[in-house]
Formats: sequence, C-alpha cells, structure tokens
Amino acid sequence: MACQQVSGECAMSYCPTCGTYMLYPEHHTCPPQWEAQDPDERADDDWTVVHAHDGEGAAVKYAERADDRSGEGPHERTVLVREMGSTDAKHFVITWEYSVDYYANEVTT
Repeated sequence: MACQQVSGECAMSYCPTCGTYMLYPEHHTCPPQWEAQDPDERADDDWTVVHAHDGEGAAVKYAERADDRSGEGPHERTVLVREMGSTDAKHFVITWEYSVDYYANEVTT
C-alpha cells in the first residue's frame, strides 16, 4: 500500500505502517504505537500493536480490527490498552452497532 505515483506526484493512499488514510502522504506522520488486547480472547502476554493518538483511540482501532463485520457475534468488547513498553494497562469497554439505512424520495414526472 505504498504511495502510487500519478503524473510524477504521490497520489493519496493508506499508510503501509499505521493504516491511516493520507491526503498528503509527503506530510504524514504515524500516530504513536500502543499495545492492545481483548483479555477474553488472548493470553496475558499476547498484545497487538496499533497506532493511535491516545488510549481510547487505540482501543477502538483494536476493536475495529477484531470485528469481522458480519453483524454477528458480540457488539461489546473489553479491550486492554497500554503504552509501548509499559505494564500498566487501561481498561476500555467498546460497544458498536451495525446500521443499514434506507431512504426513499418520491420522483414525479
């Protein structure tokens, strides 16, 4: 997912390191790294690295990755997050819902 060249310039793309959509890749800086895990699904020493600006963002990003987007399964997840190299973790409960919205507009002829 590296930068694609268009007319000699870097086109918009996703960062291959942090996954952030980059409007201007040449000015992009990855957010800090955090470690996250769902204690109900992982061993105590099994942490996943995510990039986020804060602990809450790291918990949400972890939950988004772990979600299979099928609409099935839990819609609440416990996520532990800690700064890289730290042993102190923050506890977050992430909730979400799937929504499909339909809209109708009458067309008159």
